[in-house]
Amino acid sequence: MTGVGYHLYIVKNPSCVAENISQAIKVHVPEVQLESNVGAELSFVLPKEQSANFEALFTDLERNQTPLGIGSFGASVTTLEEVFLKSVFYTISASTKRCYCQLNTKTFCCAMLRFLFSIN
Repeated sequence: MTGVGYHLYIVKNPSCVAENISQAIKVHVPEVQLESNVGAELSFVLPKEQSANFEALFTDLERNQTPLGIGSFGASVTTLEEVFLKSVFYTISASTKRCYCQLNTKTFCCAMLRFLFSIN
């Protein structure tokens, strides 16, 4: 999985143990991936193929919000931009001002990078 699906964002309380939340999510969505655990926020990627399980997951998180140390949570759909950025491996050489891309649509990728970073 390359991040395609849904993002689940969880704001942690001080009593939160991230592994407990991960395990609670895996009960409903076994293929979940922890995307980040920074500061007071956890971010998970939920595969779209398991979306039928989301209602039960959200109900479980809501019911166990206090014991799991969850301040709040929400979900969003992965954007096309996120998919594109995670699919591209690129290097921009500062000395030559050239970009090197590894993707099937190499020309588009390099053109996009040149535009974004104003390089030739």
